[in-house]
Amino acid sequence: MSELDAKLEKAAEKACGSKVRFEGFYPLVETFRGAVVWEGIVTQFESDIGRVYAWAVESDSGPQYVTVLQTPPVDSPLSAVRAWLVSQTKNQIR
Repeated sequence: MSELDAKLEKAAEKACGSKVRFEGFYPLVETFRGAVVWEGIVTQFESDIGRVYAWAVESDSGPQYVTVLQTPPVDSPLSAVRAWLVSQTKNQIR
């Protein structure tokens, strides 16, 4: 297991409050009006409370580890990224 994989697993466990089991990697590219707005690999985990999606994003202070629980409307790695992107946009508007 790589250092990044271990950090994503730890972030996922913190998000759901229980141990997680690795399910898979999903390389994704999200575009908006023809421009790439996010590109990366989402790691999918399963836990006692359900599915958790995790990935890393670079920031000025170093890597940040994003986790999104599978709750409606989030039902896939892509919808997890989209929900996170919307939350980031809303935070920038405030």
